[in-house]
Amino acid sequence: MHYFNASLLSHMLRIISNKKIFLILFIFISFQKTHAWADDILVVQSAQLQVYNNALQGFETIVLRDISTRGLKTIQPHTVTTRILSAEKNLQHLKQEIARRHPDLLLVIGSSSLALVKGISDIPIIYLLAPNPGLVAGTQDNITGINMNVTAKQQLTSLIHLIPEIKRIGLLYNPDRTGTLVREAEEFAKRIGIHLVALPVKTSKEIPSRLARMKDKIDCYWMLPDQTVITPQTLDYIFLFSLENRIPVLTFAEKYLKLGATLSVSFDATDMGKQAGELALKILNGTKVSDFSPVQVRKVNVRVNHLAAKLLGIDIMALNSHE
Repeated sequence: MHYFNASLLSHMLRIISNKKIFLILFIFISFQKTHAWADDILVVQSAQLQVYNNALQGFETIVLRDISTRGLKTIQPHTVTTRILSAEKNLQHLKQEIARRHPDLLLVIGSSSLALVKGISDIPIIYLLAPNPGLVAGTQDNITGINMNVTAKQQLTSLIHLIPEIKRIGLLYNPDRTGTLVREAEEFAKRIGIHLVALPVKTSKEIPSRLARMKDKIDCYWMLPDQTVITPQTLDYIFLFSLENRIPVLTFAEKYLKLGATLSVSFDATDMGKQAGELALKILNGTKVSDFSPVQVRKVNVRVNHLAAKLLGIDIMALNSHE
């Protein structure tokens, strides 16, 4: 005859129960290590401009196809929410809302958006399409981004590729605004055998006389993104000088082609957004913002005003975009 041992059965059930608890904990910990939180990304965009939209599109193509590798959540894409600054009624309320929401990352597009988040120090911030970001937001360890200025190397390389006979390039600049860019240009020009005629100015009133000094001394005029040099009035002088002396004008923005510039070398906004997206993923995966200095655009768009080139009697080689 077999006797039922209640004490032994109770002991066995306790062992099984403990093993189940251990197994559940093991699965939970494994799940935590292998599944990921979807990060909350807030975009603050200054206005509904096409160039801003292109940058945002590039950003989203990178981050929305990524699955985070940290934290615990069901596997899903990151969330990207956009607020348009020009549509907001109360900017102070928006800033307070950002502080309450505390997203995992802020992407700010445009100078006014960057100015709004200045002072927020506990959220990683990446900026795009913000001229002079250091002047707008100062230096904060939690802010980095993509600078929108195309390098001197990128511009001069594109120019010489299209018009290889150019050997003398003139430019006007305010040392306080674009002195660093001009020094970079002078160094690169020497390496490729180009003579740079760089004349400094302090006010826009000096532009006509400085241009006159370049007559017969340059093969091309190079427009820099310098607010002292570029005004509605000075543009008339620059393009008139170009026509009278039959020299091309290289510019930094495509919009000046319609006014008379010969070719433009400008940033690619969509690719800038992709650069920001790649940077965002590194930050969201744990790298400190302070480890990333602001970077330059890696891809440029080259455009030619063929009518202006024809009027100047310039033969421009086959056009390709350069990175």
